[in-house]
Amino acid sequence: AIEEVGGWASDTLTEDLDLSIRLQLKGWRYIYLPDLTCPGEIPPTFNLLRRQQYRWAKG
Repeated sequence: AIEEVGGWASDTLTEDLDLSIRLQLKGWRYIYLPDLTCPGEIPPTFNLLRRQQYRWAKG
């Protein structure tokens, strides 16, 4: 699926959203998996979390 839409974009901070949109435009569909968990790294301080969220919102 990723190769079909041109690969993973490295020139954006919102590469996951970019990929999702391109996949949908090519006809791919999603299903909800309620038991799926995805590990992630959380910034160690509130200030760093705010900075991260700002970057993500800015795109």
